[in-house]
Amino acid sequence: MIGTKFRIYKDRLEFTYVEMDLEDRKVTAACFSETNDILFLGTSAGCMRFIDLQECLEVTSPELFEPEKIELKAPYVVEPDSSNYVNKPITNL
Repeated sequence: MIGTKFRIYKDRLEFTYVEMDLEDRKVTAACFSETNDILFLGTSAGCMRFIDLQECLEVTSPELFEPEKIELKAPYVVEPDSSNYVNKPITNL
């Protein structure tokens, strides 16, 4: 992480060609799915980003980097659209 740029590494910090600009957001939290195939990023804007790590490994040159394949838009549904909590900030319990 350098400023708002986030880069993915593999194995023993080997460089990959996956680098994302999170614009005005900074990563404040990160964790992996149970099978280590998805990286969850919490940002300073209160958003969650979902990164498909298996797709990251497929990128072997800059020309093959397709951000729409790497960043999953809605892999999990947290709240149904009819919920009163949709688009509300997460607060501490």
